[in-house]
Amino acid sequence: MTATNYNDVDLGLIIFEKVRKERSHKYHLDGMVLCAVGQLCSRGNVIENLIRCRSIISRSAKAGAKMIFLPEASDYIVPASQSPSLAQSLDGSEFVKAIQSSAQENDCWVSVGVHEKSTEDPKRSYNTSLIISNQGIVQQAYRKLHLFDIDLGNSTSANESRYIIPGKKIEEPFPTPIGNVGQLICYDLSSSIHRRRGADILIYPVSILIIRFSFVTGDLNRWDAEAEAISFPPLKSAFTMRTGGSHWETLLRARAIETQCYVIAAAQVGTHIEKPLRQSWGHAMIIDPWGTILSQVPDVLPSLPPPSAEEDPEWSTSFALADIDSKSLELIRKSMPILNQRRNDIYSRLD
Repeated sequence: MTATNYNDVDLGLIIFEKVRKERSHKYHLDGMVLCAVGQLCSRGNVIENLIRCRSIISRSAKAGAKMIFLPEASDYIVPASQSPSLAQSLDGSEFVKAIQSSAQENDCWVSVGVHEKSTEDPKRSYNTSLIISNQGIVQQAYRKLHLFDIDLGNSTSANESRYIIPGKKIEEPFPTPIGNVGQLICYDLSSSIHRRRGADILIYPVSILIIRFSFVTGDLNRWDAEAEAISFPPLKSAFTMRTGGSHWETLLRARAIETQCYVIAAAQVGTHIEKPLRQSWGHAMIIDPWGTILSQVPDVLPSLPPPSAEEDPEWSTSFALADIDSKSLELIRKSMPILNQRRNDIYSRLD
C-alpha cells in the first residue's frame, strides 16, 4: 500500500475540514461551554474598579457565560511605588470578597488578577491570578513567576522585582466548567509546561504597557516599575500602538497553535495614570487551538476624563464571548498529536 504524501498546506486543510465537519453534528454541542473574556481600565480607586468588574461579571453571566476572565491588576493600577501599600491579603481583601460574592450570585466561575499583600516584605507585593468557583470559593491562586528586570543602557532600565515578589510554584492546570485551565501572567514564558501537564485552556491576564519610542535618540521614555510587565512579545520592551496591533494577536495565536490549547487573554485598556503616563493596549480575545480568533473585544479606547462608577458603571468595560469546544480540542490533538511526537530521547523533558 502506497502512503499518500501531503504538503503542509494540504494537511492543514484536511485537519481543518475534519474539525468543520465534526462541528456540524448535533451531538457536538454537548462539548461546548460559553466563556467570556473581559476588558477594563483599572485606575487608582479600588471601589470604582470593583463596580466595573462586577458589571462585567453580571453582564457576561446574563449572556450565558459559565466562566469569566478579568485582567491582571483588576483591583487597581497606581504608580509602582504606591502599589505595595494598597495590596491586601487574599483573605482580607474586600475586593476579592466582593468578586467571590459576585461569582456566587451569578452562578459562574471567575478568574481575576489582583495585588496580594506580603507578610514578609512590606515594600513588595505578589502579582496574583485567582480562580474562583461559582460557590464563591478561591480554588487556586497563582503568583507570577517571571519578573521583568532589564537594563537596555541609555538610562533605560526596568526593575519589576523592586515592587513585586516572584512566585515560587507552577500551579497545576485546574479543572473548571470549560476545561483544565493553566494560569500564566504577563512575562511568564513557560506556557508549554501547562500543556504537558494536561491544560486545555491557557489564560493570559495582562496589562500591556504602551511605551513611546524615540527614533531620534533610541531611548525609551521612562515608565514606572510596575508597568514594566509586558505580556507579549516577551523579549521586546517597546510596545507602541502599531507594534501592539501586530505582535499581540500574532503571539497569542502562535501560543494557541503550538500548545494546541484555547488561549484566553483578558486585558487592561486605556489610560490608567496621566502622570507619569501609563496606558494599556487592550484587545482582549479568545483563540481556539487552531489559532482562529473566536471572539475579540471591540477596538475602542475609553473616553477621558473617566466618569465616576456611580455615573457610568460600564465605562471602559467590555467583554467578548466564545464557546470552548472540548470535542474540537480533542479532534485537533488527535489529528496532529504534537505532544506525543516530542523527541524526549533527544531532549529532556522540562517538567
